[in-house]
Amino acid sequence: MIKNKVSLVLFSLLIAQLLSAQNIYIENNKFKINEQELYLNGANTPWNKWNDLGRSFDYKWWNNHFAEMHESGINSTRVWLSCDSNHSAVKITPEGYFEGLTEAFWTDMDSLMAIAQKHQIYIMGALISFDHFKASGKNSSAWVNMIKSEENMNAFAENYAVALVKRYQNNPYFFAIDVCNEIIWISNTENTSENAVPWSNIQYLIGKVAQRVHETSKVLVCASNYIKYTSTKYDGNKYSDQNLQKMVPDTNAYVDFYKIHYYAWVSRWFSGFHPNNTPAYYSLNNKPCITGEMPANEIVAWNAEKSAETYLMSIKDAYEISFQNGWQGTMAWTSNGVDEFGNLETNLAEATVAFRNQHYDLVFPSTETEYLSIKTNNYEISGTDTSLIFDITTNMQWEIITDDNWVTTQNRRGQGNTKVNLIIDQNKTGKERNTSIQIRSSKNTKTINLKQGFIENDTSNSLRNTSSGSKMVTVYPNPFEQAFTVEFNLNQNSQTKIGIYDTHGKLIAPLLDEYFLAGKHQLSFNSNIAHKGIFYLLISQNNIVQSSTPLIKI
Repeated sequence: MIKNKVSLVLFSLLIAQLLSAQNIYIENNKFKINEQELYLNGANTPWNKWNDLGRSFDYKWWNNHFAEMHESGINSTRVWLSCDSNHSAVKITPEGYFEGLTEAFWTDMDSLMAIAQKHQIYIMGALISFDHFKASGKNSSAWVNMIKSEENMNAFAENYAVALVKRYQNNPYFFAIDVCNEIIWISNTENTSENAVPWSNIQYLIGKVAQRVHETSKVLVCASNYIKYTSTKYDGNKYSDQNLQKMVPDTNAYVDFYKIHYYAWVSRWFSGFHPNNTPAYYSLNNKPCITGEMPANEIVAWNAEKSAETYLMSIKDAYEISFQNGWQGTMAWTSNGVDEFGNLETNLAEATVAFRNQHYDLVFPSTETEYLSIKTNNYEISGTDTSLIFDITTNMQWEIITDDNWVTTQNRRGQGNTKVNLIIDQNKTGKERNTSIQIRSSKNTKTINLKQGFIENDTSNSLRNTSSGSKMVTVYPNPFEQAFTVEFNLNQNSQTKIGIYDTHGKLIAPLLDEYFLAGKHQLSFNSNIAHKGIFYLLISQNNIVQSSTPLIKI
């Protein structure tokens, strides 16, 4: 009797948690839950033991590891549901007809999804990998037969993808399907073996899975790739709606978001570390874009002059830069160190904890029907900064409380979503100061921690102005005809804007709006200003103007 009561309590808790959880959906090219933005502060946990679902699944290990990930601020991870053609839990005939999955697979998958729900980690399930098609695999011919037949691909979509989303339709923590890990490596443009597959077959498989999943569920669909085959700047977007629907003529045949992978070898061809640029730079501004894989230890790039890899940045900076440049998620490889690219203990946990602490409401949005959230919880500004702008996202009334008189605002009270402008005194105290700003509603309170540096001899601007322009901003040639170069120095990591303004303060040529690390930078621009005259080049950090330099167009 006691055992039954315990089971009833556990069951009740499970139902309560599932009812409070919400499906991830997409709106305005952002992931959302309950009308609030969600950022995938994620990882890859591809396997514990290769092909372990249905064969060697260790409940204790997965449960403990997901608990560690949650404590590290991770809200999502990608799991390989089947790793190669030798997976005994997958039932496929030699002719390539996908019959289904074993009961052992479903038992282990049920356990995995219960663990995911328990620790609030959203699962992206990679159905298969390019490893299934390697000629060295004893059953690879079955998989080649699968992808070379529309009938077989239809069966794969129905008996695998649709079976998954139907089984977990009441568990929102199964949020996305990755049709095939790095499917590019089986294409006849990248694969020279007898198992190479035309792109048209690959596009049919992705389109058919997407069509049936979208017709059946709220689960999102993506496909692993590198920037080469996703951007029209390079070899075209193989996963565009047009290309997929050409093969599967149905409006449901589309990927919901783009998932790009990065490793050092990519950098020699494709603009270095892709999150240093915005998705729009790659003409990918029609869907959310995430970095689905990158090393979990550090970011390096190939240096052609030295014929060696060179350090670019920490994982901590990579997660923040990706967010600031408009990417909607970062999932490092891996959380559990399956190879040499790192794990939680090396650098990944430091990165995901820092991102969670800085953007808690984006990582773990409220699931309540009444909500209050802010994007960033901590700000650092210079001693000369005189304003700070941030957003409140809520469907309730709110009030702002400031403890120190050097921070004020006219937005004391309001209702619903609002952009708040804090007015900040310059800090001439000679020492750093800190304060907290509280945003209160009837349900909860959010806190912004603000740290302000101080003015040293009245010259603390990271970009200093003089009557002839900034000593730390150099523009040449000036006067200019069309193109010019700007050299400037930033004292902190910041969202940086550069624009050309007329003498009345009107913006006439926005040039840049991206996140930069502290330090020296050199950028070249083509102004496209139609008429000659005197203008001003303004540089701002985090929406605060730091430098105004005269420009002369001749």
